[in-house]
Amino acid sequence: NEGRMVYFLGIGNLLYGVDADIKDQEGNQEEHMRRVAEVAHLFLDAGLFLVLTAIDFNNNDREILNTMIDPSQLITIWVGDSTNATLQADLSIEDQPESSAHRVIELMQSRGLIFSVW
Repeated sequence: NEGRMVYFLGIGNLLYGVDADIKDQEGNQEEHMRRVAEVAHLFLDAGLFLVLTAIDFNNNDREILNTMIDPSQLITIWVGDSTNATLQADLSIEDQPESSAHRVIELMQSRGLIFSVW
C-alpha cells in the first residue's frame, strides 16, 4: 500500500456532475447511491484510497455500497453528534480532533488497509 494515492470526492461533485440528470434527489436515493457506489468502485479498482463525504448517509445506503464494493474496503466514520446518527458507523468522532486521525489510522491498520509500522 506504499505510495497509494488518496482522492477526496465531495458529495457535490456527484450531485451536480454524475447525478445532474436526476431532478428529484429525494425520490431517487437508491439510484443516487448506486451511482456513488459505481464511482467509488472505479476509484478503488484504480488502487486509490477514496474519502467520500455525505450529509445524509444511513445503513440502507451502506448496504447499496456493499453490493458493489468489498465491505472489507469500506469504512464509515460518523463525524458529529452521534445521537442523531442514522448509521451504524465503524468509528464515531464527536470531539477531540487531535486524536481522531490516530483513531482512523488504527482502524485502517486493523482492517489491513494500511500497514502498521510496528
